[in-house]
Amino acid sequence: YMLWDESQDDLIIGGAGRVGIGTAIPPQQLSVHSSTGGIIALNREDTDTQNNEVLGKFMFGSDDPSDGTFNTGASIEAQAAGTWGVDNGGNDYGAKLIFSTTADGSNSLIERMRIADTGDVGIGTSSPSTRLTVAEATNNENVEIKLTGLSANGSSRSGILGYCPDDNTAANNYLYLTGSGNPAFVVTHEDEVGIGTSNPSYSLEVAKSGNDCVISSSSFSDGSIEHGGTLVLRSSWNDTIGTLATTPDNKVLGDILAYGVNYADP
Repeated sequence: YMLWDESQDDLIIGGAGRVGIGTAIPPQQLSVHSSTGGIIALNREDTDTQNNEVLGKFMFGSDDPSDGTFNTGASIEAQAAGTWGVDNGGNDYGAKLIFSTTADGSNSLIERMRIADTGDVGIGTSSPSTRLTVAEATNNENVEIKLTGLSANGSSRSGILGYCPDDNTAANNYLYLTGSGNPAFVVTHEDEVGIGTSNPSYSLEVAKSGNDCVISSSSFSDGSIEHGGTLVLRSSWNDTIGTLATTPDNKVLGDILAYGVNYADP
């Protein structure tokens, strides 16, 4: 049947159970048509909207054939951020979006991601503090972001950016990059950098398995600058990073050491 006003069709409910708004031939169960673009608005009828109150929500689910109840498997929910209309001269309408899913074997919705009113995105956290915050709720579990692309022949290639909380000792935590297999590049909680090792003992430690370990420094010039690669060892008699101070005579500026496995670590 059809519902309409005298000037134009406003709402059509077809025999196939499809609802059309602005169209007499709805192609889907709900179709909104407009010459300026269809808009669906979910609004809260409330003159005193408070922080975290629901503004609108999409729920995705299915009927349970055993008891006829509707079960929700996922949702997208908009909530108010702060009290509406109070701050900024009554022009304050902050909001956040929350995306939730239900794990296989469970019947409970769990928040997976949110976009805060600041625009910060949180995955695994309800309080993101940066443009993207990824959190892991399981104790002693690595947090990883996988980046995947295709090679020239279409083969899948990937790399991982991760953070290892290791254990209760903060000094053992580290950030890492992995191309394939073990971490290739590591920055520890103590700001020590490891290439080829996840446990550097120095400010920079480079390790290689099965091949010679080579550090290369190259300089490319048009000839106006005549120098090659440079290794700089510098010491400042001041413990503030970036602040240079005169180093007393006879103090070590730096060492270049070469030793084998039978040589004791300096």
